[in-house]
Amino acid sequence: MSAAHAADTLPTGGEYHAGNGTIAGDGASLSVTQSTRTGIIDWNSFSIGAGNSVAIDNGTGATLNRVTGGDLSQIDGLLSATGSAYLINRNGIVIGSGGRVVTGGSFVASTRDISNEDFLDGGADSFSGTSAGDVVNRGTIRAEGGDAVLIGRNVTNSGSLEAPEGTAAMAAGDSVLLQPVGGDRRIYIQGSAGEGDVTNDGAVTAAQAELAAAGGNVYALAGNTEGVIRATGSETKNGRILLTAGGEVSVEGKLEARNADGSGGEVKVRASEIALSGTVDVSAAAAGKEGGEATLIATGKTTFSGKVDAKGGEGGTGGFVETSGATLSIVDTARVTTLAEGGASGTWLIDPNDLTIAASGGDITGATLSTNLEGGNVALSSNDGATDGNGDIFVNDALSWSSTNTLTLTAVRNIEINEAITAANGGLTLAAGSGATVTTGADGAVDVGTFALTSGTWEQTGASLPSFNATDFSFDRENATFLRVLGGDGSGATPYEIFDAYGLQGIASESLLAESFVLANDIDASGTAGWNGGAGFAPIGDEEDIDDIAFSGSLNGQGHAITGLTINRPGENYVGLIGSAQDATVSDLSLSGGSIIGNQAVGALAGTFNGGSITSVSSDLSVEGSNFVGGLVAASQQFTAISLSSASGDVTGSGYAVGGLIGALFEGTLSRSY
Repeated sequence: MSAAHAADTLPTGGEYHAGNGTIAGDGASLSVTQSTRTGIIDWNSFSIGAGNSVAIDNGTGATLNRVTGGDLSQIDGLLSATGSAYLINRNGIVIGSGGRVVTGGSFVASTRDISNEDFLDGGADSFSGTSAGDVVNRGTIRAEGGDAVLIGRNVTNSGSLEAPEGTAAMAAGDSVLLQPVGGDRRIYIQGSAGEGDVTNDGAVTAAQAELAAAGGNVYALAGNTEGVIRATGSETKNGRILLTAGGEVSVEGKLEARNADGSGGEVKVRASEIALSGTVDVSAAAAGKEGGEATLIATGKTTFSGKVDAKGGEGGTGGFVETSGATLSIVDTARVTTLAEGGASGTWLIDPNDLTIAASGGDITGATLSTNLEGGNVALSSNDGATDGNGDIFVNDALSWSSTNTLTLTAVRNIEINEAITAANGGLTLAAGSGATVTTGADGAVDVGTFALTSGTWEQTGASLPSFNATDFSFDRENATFLRVLGGDGSGATPYEIFDAYGLQGIASESLLAESFVLANDIDASGTAGWNGGAGFAPIGDEEDIDDIAFSGSLNGQGHAITGLTINRPGENYVGLIGSAQDATVSDLSLSGGSIIGNQAVGALAGTFNGGSITSVSSDLSVEGSNFVGGLVAASQQFTAISLSSASGDVTGSGYAVGGLIGALFEGTLSRSY
């Protein structure tokens, strides 16, 4: 070892075994001149003392340097190559703090061997071996026009690893494949053999970067240089950082990925366990550009206490961030930003088996989630959970944010809202599982700018319900059910009791179209003007398949009024409080102070009303459409009994079958009505 570390050390015993060239040197330097594009040299030892140098002139070709002796390679001087240089030493390779490696092409340092045939064929490079040799870089490695790759049992970089036009890679494993994929060089570790670790607390700068450990861990630590791993992208490669491990990936330093065009790059972390206390930055660097993507996915637990930036450029779009694991621990210091000044926010996806928002004992606190909703949209999604959970989401801590960003809760099974959600400018989107429910506790008030229910059943029944308010309100009438009533079971004997505009809109749920309803009081529907993105109230029932989605139940107003109902759907047909009814009953109801706009089959009460009866219903709403337009009902094609009813609002139609009370009554009776 003392001889290997001596200041005058140079490689010894070099002999070409493939290709042609010469080896010559003096006391401080060694020159290797290669006349063929590829060459393989076996050396007895390959170390370079401080102040010494080895220069390989191989044009744009490649030279494989394999050490057959028993000493590790210690590089404290300069190793240079005009093309690519491979250094293979099963005993270990150390680039000292004063050591430098500079190549015009790629540089590969490995304690796992590669066959001569594999090297010479110019395709994928397969490295294998089980030696205890490690690869350590404390100095500077720069691959000007290619890749910088370190492979060993353990691989450590505390210096500088640079590949401005290629991939900087560190791999710990017994069998490693470097596979060209398009213009990229990817690491594939075969199987999980080997328990070595990859540790970076230095600086890595490359178009792309990849750190991988087979059965061990990957540590991206802070170090003296802040442990920066930076993927800058190039004209042919996007900026991408990949960290994979059979064990744990721990990020305490900084990961930064950006594409050459100024858009955000990509960071992917895959492991059994992930701990992020450092910083990940995939933000765009130019106006109008999109933020990048950062995904951290663990098969076990993900602990997040650091920071992820995926901001878009000015006027652009924010990026995407995912933190997933079978279980999660999101610490209060965790911050994610996907904003874009003057543009659209991106999304942070949190995706465990089950998910609980709680002040303590949960996956994330309400305060932490609320703070991050100021920095972009947040989506919480529960998986099936297999044996570890049921796929439920619990809101057990209050949420409040002032931004226009949206919180999305997607559950395989149920969603429980037990504390208030307040976001007058923001949005709330809910998706419970098929056949599952969204329930609210006594303190589960909702007050948001935009509310959307895309699947599952919103279920609120009781004499005292938590408050609900949404400036823009919508739900998927086919895949979701919205039930908000004071009581009842929907039967003719005990109808559901509607008391606000949201419960009224819920009647449009396909699963409720055959039920019975009564109004418990007058209903102020003036807020419907802002619903469904400005389209207003969604008509109850439709004509697409009359047997399945027409309203066939009963609605008794009990003498109460619906005021301010607004529908603005000029391109749609079958428009009214009820879009289409089949054998339904509507009675003792007044519609006042609103407006209905549609295309064809447009009426204040109903677009089409086929069969059934309308009794004691009045309207002063203005109605506007083209063909089949009526102040109360647009058209009735089957026997319908209409009595004691009236319409007094303006009616405007540009085509045929336009009437002050009814546009077209093909069958039925009309009595004591005007």
